[in-house]
This record gives sequence, C-alpha cells and structure tokens, in this order.
Amino acid sequence: MAPTVTAVLTNTVTPVIQGTTGTGTALLIGEVLTVLVNGATYSVVPNGSGNWSVNTGIDIPTSGSLGVFVDGFYSVTATVTGSGCSSTDATSNELTIDTTAPTAPTV
Repeated sequence: MAPTVTAVLTNTVTPVIQGTTGTGTALLIGEVLTVLVNGATYSVVPNGSGNWSVNTGIDIPTSGSLGVFVDGFYSVTATVTGSGCSSTDATSNELTIDTTAPTAPTV
C-alpha cells in the first residue's frame, strides 16, 4: 500500500504535516519514509500504528531547504522505499496556507 498525506488547511506558515504508512503498521526493517514539501526532504519514523508527522517549524530537513510558505497550495510527497521498491502517495496539493483574516461582519 502507498503512504498517505492528510490534507490540511492552516493559517500558520510553519505547518505540521501528517499522514500514515498506508499499512496501519510501522515500517518494516530496511524501509525508509521520506516526505518532500516546499523544497525540503524529511526522513520520518512512523509510530507502531504507521502514523507520522513533520513539524516544519522545528524539524530539520535531511536534504534541500524549506522554502518560505506564502498563501497558496503545496504538494506533499510521501514515499516509502525498501527492498528495491518504492511507493508514493497519489494525492497532490494536500497543504493549503491561508493567512488572510476573514472579513469582519457588519451589523
């Protein structure tokens, strides 16, 4: 099964991105989960239930450099690699940044 990325709409420019291994379990020995977002790649260790997260405000990328998040849509690519095979999530634009305050209502 392919890993998943949970869609998120946030007003912060340091979002936390979450997902699963797609299997409901931890990775097998030799498997690696990487998450690519906005120019940065993170190596992630899922928990025993297969859940993972990346806190872009504090986690350090293993390669690349995290770009500045501005209002818009961002694709997050989660890939599990192991035993000469890889599996990538099938979704795109899972992350939406919207820092614009709503219009105040009038009475």
